Amino acid sequence: MPPRRDPKQYTLSLRTHKTLIYLSVPATSPISSLIPRVISAIHQFSDSKKLVPKDVALAKAKRNERRQVVPGEYELLDGTKSVKDSVGNWESVYVMFRDPDGNFKVVVTLPQTLDDDDDAAMDLLPGPSTSSKRKAPSS
Repeated sequence: MPPRRDPKQYTLSLRTHKTLIYLSVPATSPISSLIPRVISAIHQFSDSKKLVPKDVALAKAKRNERRQVVPGEYELLDGTKSVKDSVGNWESVYVMFRDPDGNFKVVVTLPQTLDDDDDAAMDLLPGPSTSSKRKAPSS
């Protein structure tokens, strides 16, 4: 079986605040070319002030030596590198905004998987019933 080729188009999931945007981009395009597209997409979904490219940067989650994501730590992407050299296909890319001090900061809210109410609701569900099993007819 021939080896798999790298895709020509990458699909990235861009995360910002509570918004998730999927962006399909050529694998060879530089990271810096994504920023105007990201700003345009953000403006479609929010009433935020007009963003300018110098106030936006892109980052990916930092990984440890075992390739596991380190929560809350991000690595700024180099704008001169291509998409395929910076991130993997379908990888999450975080939008960073410049704060008043001039530093870039990721502002993202990850959804909770379980609420306290979900635990209470799970207790109310009936368990498996054994009375529905049919018995073999006796002869």
